[in-house]
Amino acid sequence: MFWLGFTDFCFVLKKVCILLLFFRMRFLSKVVSIIFAISITIYSVQSFRRTYTINYTIQVRALPSDIILSSLGSDVVRADYSCSFIVSDTDFVRNRDRTLIVEFSHSLFPMTNLNVERLIQDKHPFCKLENVSPKFIILEFERLISKRMKVVPDVIGRVPDIFSYSVTVYPDEVNVTGPESVLRGRESIFTEVVDIQGRSETFSIIVPISKIDGRIEVIPETVEVTVNITRR
Repeated sequence: MFWLGFTDFCFVLKKVCILLLFFRMRFLSKVVSIIFAISITIYSVQSFRRTYTINYTIQVRALPSDIILSSLGSDVVRADYSCSFIVSDTDFVRNRDRTLIVEFSHSLFPMTNLNVERLIQDKHPFCKLENVSPKFIILEFERLISKRMKVVPDVIGRVPDIFSYSVTVYPDEVNVTGPESVLRGRESIFTEVVDIQGRSETFSIIVPISKIDGRIEVIPETVEVTVNITRR
């Protein structure tokens, strides 16, 4: 009886081992299938890629009221991304025009050379930043100054020889605000042209102040020029 019981036990054990081996093979087969599927997916993601170009506009924020950005090496930066096909219809590639923010600090004054790639914060797990142009941008800052300047009328032409003329301006001074490099050393500012060619009578005209630089502000922007014409 003992021998028969042992034989039966060995038979059962054999069956159990066969079943375990069978289930183990099925488990390993599933693991291999999953690994294969993952490998194919990774290969597809890495192999089927497109290049997208995103244009960034540089914007400097938190500028003090007495400082302006006088020069920007390039106001548009081009960034080329290599992306997997799975991001072809996402916001990351649909929005091609973006803004790069530079926070002003006094360490940037008066000039700084910025590494553009470090400014770009846009990241995507299936995209790689391949190229940035330009790689560096130069920012130049300048102080604004305000001063009172004398108004000089810009008169052209001649009156007939039997006449003489004199010119007055009201107001004869204006407030001018602009970059220090533009206004430094200047004490006067011209009006736009006043043509007196062939005139024989006194006249007055409202004339704009001629801006010596597009970045200056003049208050008031116009003055009244009076040309007094008299016989000799």
